Amino acid sequence: MKNCSMFMDLIKYVAEHTWKWGDWMEEFSAIRTSFTKALDWKGVLVEASPTNYAKMIKKRPNEIANVNAGICSEEKDLHWVEAGGAINGFLEFAPETFQQTWWNEEKIKNAKVIKCRTLKNVLNETVGDHFHFDFFSLDIEGAEYDALMSIDFSLVSFGVIFVESDEHNPLKNMAVRTLLTSAGYTFIKDHNRSYWFVNNDFGLIYEDLIH
Repeated sequence: MKNCSMFMDLIKYVAEHTWKWGDWMEEFSAIRTSFTKALDWKGVLVEASPTNYAKMIKKRPNEIANVNAGICSEEKDLHWVEAGGAINGFLEFAPETFQQTWWNEEKIKNAKVIKCRTLKNVLNETVGDHFHFDFFSLDIEGAEYDALMSIDFSLVSFGVIFVESDEHNPLKNMAVRTLLTSAGYTFIKDHNRSYWFVNNDFGLIYEDLIH
């Protein structure tokens, strides 16, 4: 690493001050965008939107992998609705209230067929088995639970997990929390429509950085 100070700040705060996680969220959100440049971090980026994928491969060509696909519990074709910015999404996963609020008949009619893949297969092809990621951000407009179900947690692990949890599907949010808890992650905070989790073995994994 060129400079591990920012990541050490993250490690220390999660390990020593988890009860203050919400107070530190704004600071962490600001430095998160600098991780790639400051720490030379690389990752596996998965983007379903053809438009956003084209931009991503230009802006971040040196990642471990850039993948144009959706993520599902099983591999299949789905319909991607381009509605602009954060309101894009798969028709099959979008709650009825979300569709009524943000999409119209024309946008749905023009949905594009996109391959939906399992994270297990994507990660197996890009990093192989038994890989550890420091940070996992999952925000896919309602399909978060399906994506998490596609992970083999015996083959991949994460230090910190960030999952979108909006108000459109509270049962999905509850299922996400239950699944990650059973997979070995501690729920930290529900903040700004997002759930935050840390690995139960966080202190052991990052022992050298904490001390």
